[in-house]
Amino acid sequence: MITEDIDGNALSAGFISKLQDQSNKPAIRFTYDGSNYDGYVWNIGTIHRDDQLNTGVAVVKVSNADGTWSTEFYDTVANMGNAASVSLYWQGDSEFMPLVTGVVFDVKFRDPDALIYIKDRFSSLLKFPLGSGQSPLDLFIGSGQTSAVLVWEILTIYGGLDDTANDTNTDIDWDSWVDWASAVASFELSARFTGQSIRSALLTIARLSTSMIWIDNTGKFAFAPNFTAGDTFTTSTFKTVGVDIEMENIINNYDVFHGWNPSTREWNPTVFAGNDAGSESAFGEQTHVIEDRTVWHATAASATAASSLFLAKYADPLVIALPQGPSFYHYRTDVGDEITLTQAFKGISGDTFRIQSVDMNVSQGSINFRGYKT
Repeated sequence: MITEDIDGNALSAGFISKLQDQSNKPAIRFTYDGSNYDGYVWNIGTIHRDDQLNTGVAVVKVSNADGTWSTEFYDTVANMGNAASVSLYWQGDSEFMPLVTGVVFDVKFRDPDALIYIKDRFSSLLKFPLGSGQSPLDLFIGSGQTSAVLVWEILTIYGGLDDTANDTNTDIDWDSWVDWASAVASFELSARFTGQSIRSALLTIARLSTSMIWIDNTGKFAFAPNFTAGDTFTTSTFKTVGVDIEMENIINNYDVFHGWNPSTREWNPTVFAGNDAGSESAFGEQTHVIEDRTVWHATAASATAASSLFLAKYADPLVIALPQGPSFYHYRTDVGDEITLTQAFKGISGDTFRIQSVDMNVSQGSINFRGYKT
């Protein structure tokens, strides 16, 4: 949940109360390279975040009638890549709630306006390869390390991000990482990378740890486990709530390998097998084998913990909620949070869903979520 303003201070009760008042529309703050250009903004496109490290593109349509943006980008192309952000605020207030923080990576001039495309600043880093076929990158081979430490190592040592171990870290949400590190302490992973991207590595670690990794509203990496309660909104205010029930991803029988040895190319002979007999009876046996040789469980205990959590999530059909509504209040909701929904028409009564993706249409003040039932 978004709890802080653009300066890292806690959002006041007054600010949150204004967000709840649907008749009280906030203003938009567009900041570019440290300066505010609110008066130039015509509209803001959809802002997207999800648990697959896709932040999408936020398009800011601005007036170029005075040539400001031609001077800024056409005359000085080196300004491409400068910082930009979009925030909510109320006229006369000093609090600003950031919605997206990134860099300018594309500009299109369509007289008399310009379209400024904001993307997260880690898009190039996420493509960066770890190791190669000729020179593999081995991390914690034979010993194993927790998921959180492995991610920290990848981002700070090999990705070059800020390694400050407190909440002043400019690239990683420290509090989020600390909470996640505690939750995934039972997972011990090892890795050998032979050219896989940082994005691929992070998503593999998240999958093996039944967790979510995303880039948040402040442009930092954030983390959450799938198996503990997240920050929760209780609401019945959404205009519509679509529901999908999906059988495609049912898995009720797991074989989880551990202890891969890259030198001998052998797994530990003990394979942890878990199953859900009730799901097998209802839907037939649906087996999934986890034997990834890029990132793997280093110990039997880690593999056992993972299998139990996988079964808890996938043994039954996934129930996906797709709530939509006109409410700036829900702009505080982030990936990894939980929403408790009530909609009598569909029989939803106080059911909890964990958010996987968020889409905010800022100009309309609406928001769409995708989340699975916990």
